[in-house]
Amino acid sequence: MAVIRDDSQQTTANITVVDDDGTRKTVACASCHIRPGKGMTFTLDAMDDAAGVDEESMAAVRASIAAYMGEEIQKAAALGVPVAMPVLASDAG
Repeated sequence: MAVIRDDSQQTTANITVVDDDGTRKTVACASCHIRPGKGMTFTLDAMDDAAGVDEESMAAVRASIAAYMGEEIQKAAALGVPVAMPVLASDAG
């Protein structure tokens, strides 16, 4: 979902996994609010259903969240919001 105006934009990403029985579960919800001239905000909510997800699926969930955040940071930079990518401990080598 996206709400875009001249002075701000807000997007939401619902991250789901499919159980072995074919049931979809929303395990996380991420949102980003970009306000040119003011900054940006990320919110990430982990849902209770995330507790029963296997490690392989959780790796895919983490990758989806990282991709979403990367896309939103690129949008913010294009709108003139100063952004910097943090170096994660796992990236530092």
